[in-house]
This record gives sequence, structure tokens and C-alpha cells, in this order.
Amino acid sequence: MNEEDAVIAYFREQRKDSDRRCQLCQDDGRSDEANFEKIESSVIQLFQTVYEASLKQGDAAHQRTFMQEQLQRIPMHWQRAYQLAANHDDPKKMLYESIKIKTAQRICQALQEYWEESR
Repeated sequence: MNEEDAVIAYFREQRKDSDRRCQLCQDDGRSDEANFEKIESSVIQLFQTVYEASLKQGDAAHQRTFMQEQLQRIPMHWQRAYQLAANHDDPKKMLYESIKIKTAQRICQALQEYWEESR
């Protein structure tokens, strides 16, 4: 399996796991936890879409540069939203933004590992 296919498979598996956990939470009547899983799944989907867009950026170096820029840029919005929520003493919003940030960090780490393996 080449790097592109492996990364796409990673995103699909992560979304599948998150969606499964969401369903389990819903079945158990834990709607708040189900919402957390939905947020995570949405972030995974977002970065999968960005990754697929990066594949249209030319050679592998340009693809990685594009993806790395997006992995830095997108979470900055969530970090600002987290700080704004903290300033307004909104713990629920802070939690939602922290889920997005942590999910993005996990994705960034996984992609770094894929890129290091393919060198």
C-alpha cells in the first residue's frame, strides 16, 4: 500500500472508530459523549478532505507542505475560539474546542509518522 492509500485508510478507520463510539454512546443514552465523538469525526473528515486536496498540489514535497500548513492554520482558529470561550467563562465551548485541537494534534502526529516512514 502506498503512502497516499495508507493515509486515506487511516482517516477512514479513524472516522469509523469515532462513529462506532458515537453510536455506542447514543445507545447508552450518553448524548453528551456522543456529541464529543461527532465533533471528533467531523475534524477527521475535515482533515481527510484537506489531505485529498493536498494530493492535487503537484509533487510529494508540495503536497506535504500544503498539508503541514493546513495542520497548523486550521487549529489556530480553534485555539482562538478556545481562548475566547475561556475569556467568557464558557466551559462547554472550551471542551468542544479542546476536542478539535486534540484530534488535530493526533492527526498531525500520525501524518508525521507516515511521512517519516516513506523517506
